[in-house]
Amino acid sequence: MDVMVVVSDLGDSGATRVTLDRAARWHEGGDHVTVLVVAWEAEGSTAALPPGLDVVRATRPGAQLRTALPRALLRAVLRARRAEVVVSGTEVGFGLLVARMAASLTGRPLAVTVQSRPDRAVEDYVDRPLRPITRWILRTSSLAVSVSDGLRPAIEGLGVSSRSVVVARNSVDRRDVLQQSEAAPAVAVSVSNPTVVSSGRLEHQKGFDLLVRAHARALQDGAPSHELVVLGEGGEREALEALAAELGVADSVRLPGFTPNPHSVVARSALYVLSSRYEGFSLSLAEALACGIPCLAFDCTAGPSEVLAGGRYGHLVAEGDVTALADGIRAHLLDPSDLRDRALSAAAGADELFDPAAPAQVHRAHLSGLNERWTARPSTASRLRDRVVRLRRSAAGD
Repeated sequence: MDVMVVVSDLGDSGATRVTLDRAARWHEGGDHVTVLVVAWEAEGSTAALPPGLDVVRATRPGAQLRTALPRALLRAVLRARRAEVVVSGTEVGFGLLVARMAASLTGRPLAVTVQSRPDRAVEDYVDRPLRPITRWILRTSSLAVSVSDGLRPAIEGLGVSSRSVVVARNSVDRRDVLQQSEAAPAVAVSVSNPTVVSSGRLEHQKGFDLLVRAHARALQDGAPSHELVVLGEGGEREALEALAAELGVADSVRLPGFTPNPHSVVARSALYVLSSRYEGFSLSLAEALACGIPCLAFDCTAGPSEVLAGGRYGHLVAEGDVTALADGIRAHLLDPSDLRDRALSAAAGADELFDPAAPAQVHRAHLSGLNERWTARPSTASRLRDRVVRLRRSAAGD
C-alpha cells in the first residue's frame, strides 16, 4: 500500500512520535510511506526521524507558514497522486488542512489520527477563524483513527459518524523505555529527598498549574519534604514560576526545561503525576508504568483510566480536583507500598500496554480496509451517469 502521512512539523511531542513510529513500522512491513512535513522548523526540540522513511519538506526553511502554504499544498498534491490513502498525523494544525486539500484534489480518502480530545484541542490549539473548517474536516473525513477507546464519544460528539471511527490503541516499547532509563539523568534527582515528577509541554492542557497547587497543598497538609520536577518547555513557564513563588514553594519546584531522555529522570523518582485537563492516551503515564514507577493521575478524558486499568495500576482522582491530587501525593509519600505494588503489577502483566507493534498493525489494517472500500466505489462518471438515468426515468414517468 502507498500511504502519504502529513504532519504540521517535527516538534518533539507524543503525537509526533506516535505518527513517526507507526509510519516507520508500515515502511518496515513493505508499504511505501511518504511523510510530508508542512513546516520543517518547529518550536523547541525536534523529533528524531526513523531511518528509511521518504520524508518530504513541503516548505523552505525560514519561510512564513501562511505565505508558504500554496507551495506546501502543491507538493502535497503531487505526492498524494501517487498514494492510495492520505493520513493526517493529528486532529488539529496546518497538517490537517493540507492533508484534507490534497486528498480532495486528488480523489484520495483521508484518514485522521485523533491523538487528543478533539473538541478541547480545537479550542486550545487552533486559531479562531480556522476552528469551523477544522471541525468540518474532522466530521467529513473518511476515517477517524482514535488512539484510545475513551476518545470515541468526544470524536462522535463532533458529528463524526460512528461508522467512521475506529481505534488503534497506543502502547509503548517497554524494552526501549527501560534501556533509556538506565542512562545517567540529565536532571539531578535527589537521593535523600523524594522527587515527584511530571512531564509535557508547559501549556494549559497539561494542568501543571493544578499540580503546583497540589504540591503546595500537600506540603501544607503535612506531606514529607519532597521536590516537584516538571520536565518540558512551553508558554506557561513564567506563569508557573510566578505561581510557585506566590504559593511559597519556589524552592521545591523545578522546571528544568526539555529533557531528551525523560525516562532516566522518571525512573529515579518516587511518584509520577499526570495533571492534565484532557488527554488522548498519555504516553508519558504508560512510560512511567513501564519503568515500574508509582503513578497518580487525574481521571480526565481520555486515556489515564485506560492506561491505569481503572485504578488497578495506579491511583485516579477526579479531574481538576486539586485537593484530591494533594491527598494522593501526601498519602503516597507517607506510605508508598500500595502504588508501588500496583505499578509493579502493570510492569508484569499489562502486555497490551507494552506491545509497540500492535497499534501500527491495527492502524494499517484499518487503512487497508478504507482503501479497499474506496477503490470499490463507483467512479464519479459512473455516479453521474446513474443520476442522469434516474432523472430521465423520473421525467418519462411524469
